[in-house]
Amino acid sequence: WSSGPSVSMASSGLSLDDWPLWATPDDRFISCTSQSQTDLEATVSGVYKRAVELSGERTSGPLYVGTSAPQTMADFVTQLRLEKDKHVQYLRNYLFSLPGAYVSLDASRPWICYWIVHALALLGEDFSAEEVRRVSGFLAQCQSPDGGFAGGPLQIAHLAPTYAAVNALITMNNEDALKVIDRQKLYAWLLRCKDAKSGAFRMHEDGEIDVRGCYTAVAVAHVTNIIDDKLMDDNLVRYIQQCQSPEGGFGGEPGNEAHGGYTFCGIAALSLLNRLDTIDARKALHWVVSCQGALEGGFRGRTHKLVDGCYSWWQGAAIPLLWKHASSQLQPEKLRVASTPASDSYGDSKSWGLSIGERAPRAKAHCGRSGNAIAAHLFDTDLEDVSNIKAHPMIVELDEQGQASDLAQDRASYDGRPVQGEDEDESDQTLPYSARALQGWLLVCCQVTDGGLRDKPGVPRDHYHTCYCLSGLSAAQHYGRTPALGQESNLLRKTDLQMNVEARRLARAREYFRAAGPLS
Repeated sequence: WSSGPSVSMASSGLSLDDWPLWATPDDRFISCTSQSQTDLEATVSGVYKRAVELSGERTSGPLYVGTSAPQTMADFVTQLRLEKDKHVQYLRNYLFSLPGAYVSLDASRPWICYWIVHALALLGEDFSAEEVRRVSGFLAQCQSPDGGFAGGPLQIAHLAPTYAAVNALITMNNEDALKVIDRQKLYAWLLRCKDAKSGAFRMHEDGEIDVRGCYTAVAVAHVTNIIDDKLMDDNLVRYIQQCQSPEGGFGGEPGNEAHGGYTFCGIAALSLLNRLDTIDARKALHWVVSCQGALEGGFRGRTHKLVDGCYSWWQGAAIPLLWKHASSQLQPEKLRVASTPASDSYGDSKSWGLSIGERAPRAKAHCGRSGNAIAAHLFDTDLEDVSNIKAHPMIVELDEQGQASDLAQDRASYDGRPVQGEDEDESDQTLPYSARALQGWLLVCCQVTDGGLRDKPGVPRDHYHTCYCLSGLSAAQHYGRTPALGQESNLLRKTDLQMNVEARRLARAREYFRAAGPLS
């Protein structure tokens, strides 16, 4: 760490020079993975330290504080800035023109449309009539004559670009765009993609079966109002349920390792179907929250992997979806704060790659080797999130046979239906992760000053990470009791947790398809 101003952390009595510098314990077994983790933590530690040191010297940019160095961490944190104008410029520059290197994504062109227009919508941008015409016109060319959308014109229909195309057309916020979707042919194609034996969905006709296919099929059928018992049956629910791994998260197929992207797909699909009661929501929540890096503040996608900005959405959105259901499986009087991060039920891996939830309570009391929650110290200036984490299930042992808590009983009327717009308040939940640390990670480590967001420091920006970093930031701002970090202008539009479409545009699309009625 370079020398710099000694800045006091609010409510902790600590200074930057007291921050713990040790990497995640590697159990004295050095591997490529543990070395990568050590290298990343060293990089992120330096980024956070340098950010505070430079904040008093900058006159612009996301870290600008003023003309003098911040006197407290609160001074630094409250002035963090999301460079909206630069992100908008970066995104619009690529909406209708891509460099030659993008030829490798020729089968993902509806995805590129979705990543760009969704990110713009979250940033508060609207689209002109000409932009609507061009985007919807191109996506119409991607629609197969037999139903569904392909990755590009004259390619075969596939569930992944179908999901992307439907979401992009909804985001254009225009009835002419919604009219592009041929619901009758979409329904017939989805039926052909449904596997008769498992009840799950193939990604394309005669293609592979996995939980991605289940989620994307459920999502597009749900939003276009073509869902029925033929498409969505108990076998489908059973298949998704079987994808939950012993870790708690979901793999792509039954028996696979838990993965953040597949975990979101499984949870969001069951949420849309109002069947989250069929899984171990408490165990799923435990795994998702354990993936938040203590030092970094971001989420990793798999156990023992590096944090990545995109999992701010895939993992971050799963938490509020799960919490309302997982809370019904808790017995608060049985909660016991764990004295160590180890847990017999999850094996020795709990001593490696500790989460904020596991480290923060000890880090709050002292900065030592076991209290390595730098992100929690830096961004939780009032330590409210740290206190919340300490009382939540990811660092406790509990009696799974207990009755529902009062909190769960208060929310027993929740039926898993989609958020219909920003008027529905989701801010009353105290969620079991540090939303402030996640926002700090995105603003300081993932934001590129010239526009766009990225996987992590040292990695170039791209549209995929710009989309999902902003989606995760929106979810962290709007769901739970944690407000937007930094300047007031940082607040994004609210995204829907189940579809990842800007909430008001989604509400209008649902109303449009509801008015169209069920298929005859």
